[in-house]
Amino acid sequence: MKKYLIISLLLTSLMVSGCTSLFLKKITINDSVLKIKVVTSKIDMLKGLSGKKDLPQDQGMLFIYDDYEIRNFHMNNMNFPLDIIWLKDNEIVGIEHEVPLLINNEVTRVNSKSKINMVLEVNSKWAQNNDINIGDIIGLD
Repeated sequence: MKKYLIISLLLTSLMVSGCTSLFLKKITINDSVLKIKVVTSKIDMLKGLSGKKDLPQDQGMLFIYDDYEIRNFHMNNMNFPLDIIWLKDNEIVGIEHEVPLLINNEVTRVNSKSKINMVLEVNSKWAQNNDINIGDIIGLD
């Protein structure tokens, strides 16, 4: 009974606060571990990391889609550069290294080169510093 009460309270607090995602997951790529915020709602996907002052080195944001499409990401209202990792299922199929905030005074936009269903955003240079490459597989805990 106590277990159900705790779960009920947690779900209620999430609904009241409007949170649709939490840092509840960890992923592993090769020997590197990241705490990730999983986002699946359109509102959270549109916002992404926009407006955040920074991102701890051991954290990232994973966008999970219901379908496979060419994905378009922009750096609108971002305060720091990112590596954007394109995933088809759990396999890395592309990496945009050190995506800047602006190019020629315009907000940077990047597109996946193939149809994908997941995108991982991490700090700039994280992929290079952790020897992350196309073909690597992510493990979701």
